[in-house]
Amino acid sequence: MKILISGFNGFIGKNLSFKLSKNYQVFKFQKYKKTNKNFDLFIHCAGIAHKKKINYQNFKTNFNLTKKALEYCKINKIKYFVFMSSA
Repeated sequence: MKILISGFNGFIGKNLSFKLSKNYQVFKFQKYKKTNKNFDLFIHCAGIAHKKKINYQNFKTNFNLTKKALEYCKINKIKYFVFMSSA
């Protein structure tokens, strides 16, 4: 199984990718563009978290990141999408 992870360098993404890489092919999601790899699963962990003050801009940024991740899955025909957040 090929797994694509956004937020690869964050707390959740880093630990999750380490565990999953023992049994699966794990790739770091870097750009929103078409790829030739046929991924089975997209795990979305990217976003702004742990800010003392929650504001509309942070919410909007996280919303747009998730929207773009879903659009990426649609374009690249990735059937499964998992959203994870500590925010």
